[in-house]
Amino acid sequence: MMKKRGLLYFLVYVVILTTNVFLVLLNKDNARISNFSLPAIFLMIIMIIHAAMSYVLRHKGNYLPFGRHHNPFTTDKDYTFDELYIKRFFIMLKIYCLAIPFFIPQIFLTSTNFESLWALCTFFSPQVVYVIMGIINTLKEVKEYKAKKEQLEKERLLQEQREELGKWK
Repeated sequence: MMKKRGLLYFLVYVVILTTNVFLVLLNKDNARISNFSLPAIFLMIIMIIHAAMSYVLRHKGNYLPFGRHHNPFTTDKDYTFDELYIKRFFIMLKIYCLAIPFFIPQIFLTSTNFESLWALCTFFSPQVVYVIMGIINTLKEVKEYKAKKEQLEKERLLQEQREELGKWK
């Protein structure tokens, strides 16, 4: 199952990369690197370095979401070896890396200041996905908490009924 998911991710990544390269090749007459390409180049390099550092330091904490400050010189955290954490970390890393190929057309086809702002959208898109994932997880936890609370209340009422029936006999 994990191998199938890994293969599926690899295929999706290859399709995204190929599509972005194909867009550049399709517009090769307009393709060039200019001053407007610099934001995309800079942000792409930052994302690649950030992804590599996050992978290397994955047992120090999850560095992928912005705003998380972990000390890279501390000892490994125990919770980072948990299977659930590892699974979630690699899903987040895959999401993060999926955004990187979208810089390719921005590097070669950007010709105005406004177009160069699209690099920021690409840069922040994984963070938006992380926020959405966090909201979904929170809603799921609230739903599970309510269901558990409801179940406990039903069990309590059933227990009270049993006790009342026992008293009347």
